[in-house]
Amino acid sequence: AGGIPTAQQRQRIARAAQQFCRQRRISPAFELRFDLIQISPSFGGILFSIRHIRDAWWAMI
Repeated sequence: AGGIPTAQQRQRIARAAQQFCRQRRISPAFELRFDLIQISPSFGGILFSIRHIRDAWWAMI
């Protein structure tokens, strides 16, 4: 299935980003913006459509 991740999936991704920032000692005093890249096959062909979804969601770290 495609589309915007569920709330549970967004939380999991945000936790991974928090861990990434902690490991690299990046300041926790900001919000993270998450973009999505949606890749969908075209009907009956080998081409794909690519869609960039800016600001799909934000998370505090």
